[in-house]
Amino acid sequence: MRIFGEVMDGVFYKERKGAYGIAINELNQVAVIQMPHGDFLPGGGIESNETEEECLKRELIEETGYDININNFICKGIQYGYGPKSQKYLKLVGSFYMIEFKNNTGQKSELDHELVWKDREELKKSIRIEYQYWAMQEAFKVKEAKIVAENEYNDYRDEVDKIETRDVNSMFKSGVIKI
Repeated sequence: MRIFGEVMDGVFYKERKGAYGIAINELNQVAVIQMPHGDFLPGGGIESNETEEECLKRELIEETGYDININNFICKGIQYGYGPKSQKYLKLVGSFYMIEFKNNTGQKSELDHELVWKDREELKKSIRIEYQYWAMQEAFKVKEAKIVAENEYNDYRDEVDKIETRDVNSMFKSGVIKI
């Protein structure tokens, strides 16, 4: 977990827990919610008696209209700051998940939220909350590590296949296996 923002002495910070989705497409662009005052990762505050996963699925339908698959947990962060909308000091505790968009449910209810895809360079300037930008960077590290692991596994399987083929061929030649 990483902490962002400055904690000021004598200030009460209202804790707001949330769950956020990070979707990265084949062009390495990230899905964000574009609003007049900046870009945000899709997701939001957890309601009472709601799990992080339930929150994330509900928020994505409200903001984008899309149902999602939640693939895996990426990281958790804390952001201290002032919320101009709520006019309160906030301690945002966010859990971030890799997600994939499934189908459009047609149930989008937050009409001022526009789903757009942006690359990392664009998001440096437009993403409004520091811990969301950090979580997006963490998601790219996980994605890149997964690609490396898959490549290493595929290389390993190729070597095993070569060994197995060579062993079977030698068994044919030696007469251990007959057709």
